[in-house]
Order: sequence, then structure tokens, then C-alpha cells
Amino acid sequence: MNRRRPMTDADWAVIRETPAFQTPAEAKKLLRKIMGPPRRTLIGQEREHVMTMLAMIEPFEESNNQNSWTSSYRIGDTEYQVTTFFDSEEIVDQMLPEDDE
Repeated sequence: MNRRRPMTDADWAVIRETPAFQTPAEAKKLLRKIMGPPRRTLIGQEREHVMTMLAMIEPFEESNNQNSWTSSYRIGDTEYQVTTFFDSEEIVDQMLPEDDE
């Protein structure tokens, strides 16, 4: 049987002192992987204006994960994602450009 030894105070001290990431770029890369690209959720009159424009064009990509339906649109250089859930209003997100710092 392969049993692990219990963690000691010395083990925990090493874990606390060791940085999880060597550089801020590594941390940012992990966050981007988890959270996806930067986005801004549109509300109010801006949302209604964008929804009117999006109603006139076809999405370039659609996906369905059984709980929501997401449609991706591009107007000029700006990308929008419209997410529809079964029991709520549509969420309109403007995808923001990546900042490669």
C-alpha cells in the first residue's frame, strides 16, 4: 500500500514561501486560461443599440452547452458575444483587446 506521510509544519512553511508563479506573466496566463478573454458587459441604452445592430447580421460562431446558447458576432474590429439562458434575459458582452504587458 502506498501511503503518503502527513504534512509537517516544515512542509507548509516551504509551500508558503515558494511563489506560485515566477513572473507576473505566468500568473496572467493562468488567469486568462481560467477566465477567458477580457470582456465588458453592456447595459442600458448601449446594450439595446448593440442588440439592434446584431439583429441585422448573422453570427460567425454559435455554441450550446445545454444550459445556455452563445452567439459570437463581429462588427468592424469589435467582437460581441450574446449569451442566452433558458430563464433569463440575454447577456451582451463586448470582447476587449488583449493587453500584452
